[in-house]
Amino acid sequence: MRKDKLHIFWLVAAAALLLAACNSDARVKVPDDIEHALYDRYPDSDISALEWSLSDDGFFVADCRMDGYHCKAWFDASAHWYMTEWGDQVYHDLPQNVREHFEGLGLQGREACRVDFDHVESRYVVEADRAYCFYRMSNGSFIKRVDGTWENRPIVLDEVTLGIVDKKLGTQPVSIVDADMESSPLRLNLYEGTPPDERYRVMYFDTPVAWLATVWRVGLDEVPPAVLDAARALADESRWQAVYRMQHQRVEQAYGFRLDDGTCLYFTGDGLPARLDEVPLPEPPTF
Repeated sequence: MRKDKLHIFWLVAAAALLLAACNSDARVKVPDDIEHALYDRYPDSDISALEWSLSDDGFFVADCRMDGYHCKAWFDASAHWYMTEWGDQVYHDLPQNVREHFEGLGLQGREACRVDFDHVESRYVVEADRAYCFYRMSNGSFIKRVDGTWENRPIVLDEVTLGIVDKKLGTQPVSIVDADMESSPLRLNLYEGTPPDERYRVMYFDTPVAWLATVWRVGLDEVPPAVLDAARALADESRWQAVYRMQHQRVEQAYGFRLDDGTCLYFTGDGLPARLDEVPLPEPPTF
């Protein structure tokens, strides 16, 4: 092989090796402050078999054994912690209400893990064949079900978004249980108040820093008669799947009716039609 071709060959080979080293599955040497952040967060834990990798979205991931569990902990480049996934959870050791709900869906548990987040309530994730169910760690209440594949990822909530939540709902304790920051509009699922008087709410943002609406389910006795009459004129009451109260950036008081075919009707508090369809009414939560 000619020397110039041999030189090019080794350059290409070196580039390929460099690319492989940058792959998210490759082990990396992390800065000292990030590794210290892991031990600072879990100062009393027995951490062993520690290896670091870089995720596709730029998080440093600590893969280790911690207190007998297989764990993965996510940190950003500033050594800020966002999530820890605790594997090896034994299904039969989960809270009874979690197991009863899961089995009531006709599912058989394969694996379970616990996931802790920054600013978001910890949860259990229970896996069946091609299905995942999510439960609040605090009381075992059901959060959601995902069919197909699932990978636990950090939920990143900035201080501006958290400040808006406090401003809108700060009169009572607030617990964020889920967030879909990639949806349009952005969505936070949370509870306001304390048990047993918690109220489930969904907050939407049309950008990460602009509140769009807050939505929560209500009973018919909480809906003005003019709104009920307007809804009955468009859809028989037998088709109403759920009724929601809404606070919107354009309308202080509004109501949404989710119908059995998935369509939604929106009205102002006076019973007039409202163009608020950029706020998708959530599926009624199952508790």
